[in-house]
Amino acid sequence: MTPTTSNPNPIILIDDDVEDTDIFKQGFMELGIKNEIIVFNDPHKFYDYISTTENKSFFIFCDINMHGTNGFELKKQIF
Repeated sequence: MTPTTSNPNPIILIDDDVEDTDIFKQGFMELGIKNEIIVFNDPHKFYDYISTTENKSFFIFCDINMHGTNGFELKKQIF
């Protein structure tokens, strides 16, 4: 498989299940995606990050079923 060109912005994964984030990271690697991958296992830490950074993300993947703040609630907070 030919590696894809990367967008300089990171891919963000938000999921409280480490096995799920590992599967996504492996899939991105196998597809040749070279973007930095930033993982948050706690939605509150992601919110702190997105609230304080000026960096744009290329793609945000968020689990819906998480402890504390679920994916729908997190979406409302950032938009």
